[in-house]
This record gives sequence, structure tokens and C-alpha cells, in this order.
Amino acid sequence: MKTKSFFPNSRLAAKHLLLLTFFLFAGNSIRAQCPDWNDCISLINSDGCTHTFLISIEGEGAFENDPDFDVIINWNFAITSGIGTITSASFLDINGYMAQQGVSLNVNSSSLNISYANINQLLDADKLTGDQIIVTVEGEPQTCFTMARSGINMVWNFGGVGTCPATGTCDPIEVCTDGEYVSGLITAFSAQLADCPETENLGIEGAEVSITGANGDCSTSSGNDGSYGCYLCDGGPYEICVETTCDEPCGVTDLDLVMMREIILGKVPWPKHINFIGDVNNSGWMSTLDLVLIQREILGLDSTQIENWCRFVPVEDYEHLPNTSNATPQNYTSIDNCITVTDPSVSTDFIRFMLGDLNGSCTDCIHGDEKGDVRFIADDDEKGKLKFSIPMNDKLYTLTLHVGVEQSSDILSIESDLPNVMYNVKDGELHLIWIDETKENQGFEYDGRVPLITIQYSGDKPSISVGENLLLSERNGISI
Repeated sequence: MKTKSFFPNSRLAAKHLLLLTFFLFAGNSIRAQCPDWNDCISLINSDGCTHTFLISIEGEGAFENDPDFDVIINWNFAITSGIGTITSASFLDINGYMAQQGVSLNVNSSSLNISYANINQLLDADKLTGDQIIVTVEGEPQTCFTMARSGINMVWNFGGVGTCPATGTCDPIEVCTDGEYVSGLITAFSAQLADCPETENLGIEGAEVSITGANGDCSTSSGNDGSYGCYLCDGGPYEICVETTCDEPCGVTDLDLVMMREIILGKVPWPKHINFIGDVNNSGWMSTLDLVLIQREILGLDSTQIENWCRFVPVEDYEHLPNTSNATPQNYTSIDNCITVTDPSVSTDFIRFMLGDLNGSCTDCIHGDEKGDVRFIADDDEKGKLKFSIPMNDKLYTLTLHVGVEQSSDILSIESDLPNVMYNVKDGELHLIWIDETKENQGFEYDGRVPLITIQYSGDKPSISVGENLLLSERNGISI
């Protein structure tokens, strides 16, 4: 059935933005683990150097968000170097706030250059968001030094008066000098067609990660290669969660609609990763409802049912999924963005799936949207009409068209030989979408000599700006 729609009382906008999409289808920086306090560190920076020791602190109520809550730390340590001179020590909290800088060291022996320091350090607890403190030691080039911990003692200081709370006791705080380093990688799905040009090795940058142990927790974010990591004092188990959410889709186009329909109809294989991408309403299984939700998104209609456009899945859970033919929705709904691990020495990795992007065309691994490119013909020679066609004879399976308008009354009518074309006007744009819904997926036989879409308008001839477009023809094929 031919589509013909009318829009009364029209007035053409001064400028039109056109986006036409055709588809033809056939068949913290992460610190290295800090060394033991008695390790010898070689300093080789020609301009002098700084070595960082990361100390993890665990204790009930540590670093509470109370502006009157402070921690007094008594540091007793010795620094020994056989060559050169240790110049100073500095103390910073985990966020880089300078706690104390240029600490004077008492030189005990000039021959061995042993320096001692005994420091009572007051740290503002409201500046500390994690249970960690950084100690840095500076020295001259080529200096090898050993930092030996002779003792660390910490006491609570409430309200600056050094008293314990009425409801608690000032128990000693355990200090671990190295801790367990819990880490892993977050990457895009390795089978996606597109690369991640702004990150390394398909890494997902900026993903927020929380790690919770038996007696403490920490938060971090992934680097450019997708790596993340945190120190925790306790020995586990650890719950690791990727907390990042995505407000907008990435790589979602008509091609994904075609692929969803082909898979749902059983015409192409259904790999197990498809459910994580195609199940946009989080029911546990990709269905026709998910296809409708993606259609509504492309049309610019309300799609509030899709609250998050990305899904982070632990690699271990993904690898243990049964083949799709044996899987059930319960297999998928039992997997979320968290996993509990017991061995911190094993990398805990996650895969990012972008919902709706079945062909993996999203190239933004710091999140965004991408589309391909295709030639088309826009004919505006006839006054009051915009005619669109593609320069080939082939079968058409799906199409989208976006035309910028100031208001819906600018459009008089839409005519097309395509049956059941859907459209909507929202936020100054006409959104038009069509997908082949024939039972046998026969496609629409298109003659390139005639217009595919004709939009009738009132007013002067528009200025047309061509946006990004994508083409998949019978001679190109399709892959999942």
C-alpha cells in the first residue's frame, strides 16, 4: 500500500537540515603495586625524582564525612641511602591535597646518610574520600634508598580536641603498607565491527568502578586502555561493580532494526552476545518489543523505558553462559554489572555492550554516536517539492529520513510507494522511518529512476544540508 500523508496549514522553514539513511540488505592513572618498605629503589630521573608509597588504612569509621573529624598520624621512619642525599619527604592524601611538605630529616650518619623523621601529622578527614594516604620521598639522581618503617601509630581526633566520641572508643587503626591490588580491564565487545580510535586495545575509558571488601572499599575509573585498579587492606572477597550509565545510544541505526528482525525470525544465527545488546527493556530476552522501542528512539518518540543505553558484563559470567539455543531469560537476568571475586591476583575483566547496536558500529569508547555514509539524490527543482532517491536499482529493506523544520505546519504532505511509513515531528525535525515487514522479508523493489520519498511543502525553495548517512546493499552483505 502506498503511503500518503497530509499536513495542513504549512509554512516552509527558512533552512532545512536533511539526514537521509538508506539500508539495502540481502540475505587514576593506575599505580604499580607499591614495593615493600624495605625494598631498595633506584632513582634515575636526571632532574631528581620522587618515589611514592601508597599506604592503605582500615578501621571502623575511617575518614568519615565530618568536617570536625580529623586523624592524627604519627610517622616514624628511617631513610637510608648509600649515594647522594635524601632531600625531603612529603605527605599527600589520596586526592592529592598537600598534607605536609619539605619535612626536615635528622641526619644520623653522614657516611651512610641515614635520615630519621618523627612526625605528628594532622590530616583533614573531610578531604579524604578513600581509606588511603600517599607518602612521597624525594632524592637526587641515581640515589638508591631504603625506606624502613620503624613504626606508624594513628589515633582519632574528634573536633580538634583529641577526645573519643561518647558512643565509641579510640581503637587503634590497622595500617597495611602494601595491601591487595584488585584490578582488571573494561573493553568493548571484541567482535564489534568498529574500532575505538580514541582508546587503546578497545579499552573503555572513564568507566566508574567500585570495589568493596570485607572491611573497606574504594572507587576508581578506567584509564585509556580500559584498565582499573584499587588497593584494599583486607584479603577479600571483593565485590567489583561498574557503575557507569549511558543516557544516549551509540551506533543505533536502521541496520540494527533489520538485523534484530532477521534474528527474531530465525533467519540468521542468534549468538549469545545478541541478548545483551538487543534486550533493551532488560526482560532477559530480545523480542519484538525491543525492536519497537528502537524504532521509537529513531523516530524521536518517547523511549523512557530504556533507562541505560550501555551494559557492562563480567567476562567470567559471559563465558559461562550456555549456547543461546540452550539459554533461558533467567540465564541473562541473573547477570548484572557486578561480580564477587576472591583472588585479587586474577584480572577481573568486563565487556561493554551498547544497547541496540547489533552490528557494533559505535566507535565512541568514551560514549557517543556514529553513523556511516552513503550517496543519495535530493531533487528540489520542482517548486514546493523535495524528492529523494538512491542512484541504483535494488531491494530496499529499511529507510530513515530527518528533515529540519521550524514547525510541523511547514510540511503539506509526504508521498511514498513504500507501505506503512511511520513519521513524527519533534524538536524541529521530521523523523520518518520505514522497515520491510513482509513475512518472507521480500524487500521493496526500487527503481532508481523514480523518487522514493516526496515531501510537499509551502513557501520558498529550501536550502538543504546533507547529514551523515549509511548504506547496506545486496552486494555488500551483512554480518553479526
